[in-house]
Amino acid sequence: MLEFIKKAIQINVCCYLLICLSLLACNKNHKPKPKGYNYINVPERSYVPITIKNKYSFEKNIQASVEQNDSYGWLNLLYKNYDAKILITHKYIEKENDLNAFVNESYKLTNKHNKKASSIKETHIKTKNDLNAIIIDLKGEVPTQFQFITTDSVNHFLRGALYFQVATKNDSLAPIIEYIKKDMIHILNTLEWYE
Repeated sequence: MLEFIKKAIQINVCCYLLICLSLLACNKNHKPKPKGYNYINVPERSYVPITIKNKYSFEKNIQASVEQNDSYGWLNLLYKNYDAKILITHKYIEKENDLNAFVNESYKLTNKHNKKASSIKETHIKTKNDLNAIIIDLKGEVPTQFQFITTDSVNHFLRGALYFQVATKNDSLAPIIEYIKKDMIHILNTLEWYE
């Protein structure tokens, strides 16, 4: 019986200690931690020239691999480490109305993102090679965050758009988006037409 009383006292002491420790551990100033995102380390930039079928050339980041679809005039620059790609479409201006049609088609593709975009900012620039270009910067949970169109107004039209293959919030992709945006501006600044 004495053994039973000793065990009961030990159990009660342990319970009291646990209760006291849990009360002491409570902190009235508890604040929830904000949602965080993974740190993304982007590599240094290094560019190499690329010529596409004697139509045009530019400098691309060595991090991007090239995928071509000659039948449609598409070129994809793949950033495999980030599940991202720049879709580049080249079209020849053959008839008088072609340029307007190409520009309207580009705006139609951009306007498809109006429902999800919190803002769409359009900027007209002149590149280092003296080409006129329109840069379109989209904010919000949209599949393409950055686009450009440029032309020589006579023979060539070029459109570029950044897409991600992952369903991730754009806030967490922000460093990659900014990294690739700079590559796209570099493409515009080094773009040269042939023919």
